[in-house]
Amino acid sequence: MSSIELTQDEKGKASYTLGDVIVSTRNNFPDPRYRPITYLDTPQYHLYGINPAPFSVWVTADGIGTKPELAERLSQLNRPTFKEGDANYDYFDTLAFDVASMIKGDTDRFGHFLLGFANVVDTNTATEGMISALARGAAAACNEGGALLC
Repeated sequence: MSSIELTQDEKGKASYTLGDVIVSTRNNFPDPRYRPITYLDTPQYHLYGINPAPFSVWVTADGIGTKPELAERLSQLNRPTFKEGDANYDYFDTLAFDVASMIKGDTDRFGHFLLGFANVVDTNTATEGMISALARGAAAACNEGGALLC
């Protein structure tokens, strides 16, 4: 399966798509005292924060490594007559669950609780369908885990 280089407009649309996940999941944390305060919320930028006093804040991150490439190959294997524009991105909408699980395991191991996690998409070769699937998966992982996406 070949990916195409995204135009600036497509990259902008991807940012809006993933930004919608941030907006829709920011109040997922079960205890409202620790839900983020809105400092700036525009269509292009969402800035939220918390005042954790008297508690400490811990930040951790993890990556999904080669899972997107594996998802792309699985998608291709299951569609042997693949043509550009005929992609199936069902394998991409579960990748955020892996990131959330790895980060949750790290925070639990040290006795901390997870407020949110970061899902960074750093690529020049993606499609709108792939970004939409990643965004759907991130929202589902946040909603199921009671966390917010950072």
